[in-house]
Amino acid sequence: MTMLILLVAVLGLGYRCTTPQDRERILETIKTTLTHAKKIAAQKRQESQPFRTALRARTPRVIVVPALIALNVTIFVLMLRGDGALSDPETLLGWGANFGPRTTNLEWWRLVTSMFVHTGLFQLAINLAALAQVGLILERLVGRTVVIGVYLAAGLFASLLGLWSSPVAIQYGASGAVFGLYGLLGTTVIPDLLRRRTKVDSDAPYETASTGAMNPYSATNSYASTGAFNVANPLGSVNSFALTNLPAVPIPLMVLKRLAPMALLFFLYNLASDTLPVTAELAGVLVGLAGGLALTKAVNAVESPMRRVAWTLAATFIIAVVSAVPIRGIADIRPEMTHLVAIEDQTTHTYQRAADEVKRGRMTAEGLARLIDEKIVPELQTADSRLKALEHVPSEHQPLVDDAKEYVRLRSDSWRLKAEGLRKAVAPTVRKSTRTELESDASWRLRTESQYRTNMTTFAKAEGAERSSLAALERIKAADLK
Repeated sequence: MTMLILLVAVLGLGYRCTTPQDRERILETIKTTLTHAKKIAAQKRQESQPFRTALRARTPRVIVVPALIALNVTIFVLMLRGDGALSDPETLLGWGANFGPRTTNLEWWRLVTSMFVHTGLFQLAINLAALAQVGLILERLVGRTVVIGVYLAAGLFASLLGLWSSPVAIQYGASGAVFGLYGLLGTTVIPDLLRRRTKVDSDAPYETASTGAMNPYSATNSYASTGAFNVANPLGSVNSFALTNLPAVPIPLMVLKRLAPMALLFFLYNLASDTLPVTAELAGVLVGLAGGLALTKAVNAVESPMRRVAWTLAATFIIAVVSAVPIRGIADIRPEMTHLVAIEDQTTHTYQRAADEVKRGRMTAEGLARLIDEKIVPELQTADSRLKALEHVPSEHQPLVDDAKEYVRLRSDSWRLKAEGLRKAVAPTVRKSTRTELESDASWRLRTESQYRTNMTTFAKAEGAERSSLAALERIKAADLK
């Protein structure tokens, strides 16, 4: 809205600062530019029409990509209608985002569901625009099973590598899977471009006057034995060279150029965002390249055989399982940290309420000391046992676990010292009989003063341990545990 208001203000200022003649010239220039752009767009559509006609003849209906887009949009709308904010960690985890301590503890389905979770309209639009642009071409070019197989495999490995590189980060988004489709496009396009360049260098007639590049749909195309492009049968009668070396429908350079702006925007946005680690998204590209090499080698006028797709997906699943074994059981320290904060609040409240009872004369200092020994210290001992039982703690969280152990140790010491000081405060100083009453009084005073100083030292030590323990607890509270 701010940008719109600013634009209106600039246009209004420009209108006021120009003469009617200047405005007329500007409008004429804009009109001419738009007309020229429209002609160029129409020309490009006309030039790419044979390619698109060939794709529609190859695969009349697309199913997989529209279904993926609809699923992503549906989940996003349902998230919007939910109670929590889209960026709230609990909301993301509730909808299936990837998080090491949850995923590696028997919630492996998050590796897949995280591909369909988005937190912003712009992120969703970028990912789905790229998916639609490249996915619709690939589904018609290499087939539905190849596209869905590569999409899921790339997203799966992107999520898995995300756990390896950032196990305690909440990860989500379709970028890893879409990167895989770009990798698949690369295996489809790059070999064909290299063959085109070799053919152009060795045989000049393969270049056309309009594009300066080989046109596989022209009458001079040696890939089709009919000698001309037939709209009714756009694939033509493909010769043996095409069957063994080229896809049936090569992608024209003009189509690749139209894909470039969206691809660049998609790459830059997702590489700069933190929804997935960069290494995970690059892993998606590699999976797409590998899947393309495995599944599209024999793609011609028919889809890649289902058996090849099934074997490839089975191998992908086995590799994913083997890769997941070393990172299984990542510890989730969040419940333990929350438990420590709750213990501090609960024990402090319990002690303060009992101390008020002592002030009113309803409880003795000895009773308060027993309360510390029987209720407060055991709570900390239980927390210490839970902390020592943690295994596979991520390196990012190990300092917090160390702080938690330090808190429990120091807080336990502070409570024990406080109980010891309470008992000493109420212990009577025995007055011994001596030869003279004066000597007896002096000795008793000395012992009393010494006991008082010892007791104050005990309380001072308790206070010091308490302050150090609470400092460690504050570090835990300040940590961003998602």
